[in-house]
Amino acid sequence: MIGTQTDRPLLTRTWWAVLFQVVAASLPVDFVLNLVHPADQATSIATRVVRFFSYFTTQSNLLVLATNMGEHYISPVLTVLGWLLFGPRPRIRSSCSRSGW
Repeated sequence: MIGTQTDRPLLTRTWWAVLFQVVAASLPVDFVLNLVHPADQATSIATRVVRFFSYFTTQSNLLVLATNMGEHYISPVLTVLGWLLFGPRPRIRSSCSRSGW
């Protein structure tokens, strides 16, 4: 049964993954369509770009995309990299490593 305690994390991750994919695919497609087939052919490309990024919907979708990327892809990698580079070494005594503990 969907919605049970054990299915909920998988369902949640699936939901957000699908949302991420929709946003990640739709933004570039919409951007290109606005450049290639604008509503007003007389507007310059610079004006089209400014108008595209001026819409709140576009800004909020970029925020969702950036948050999702930062939270689920960039942050974990940087955390592991930081631990490898800087790690808890000052708190680990060398006598502990020699004794096997």
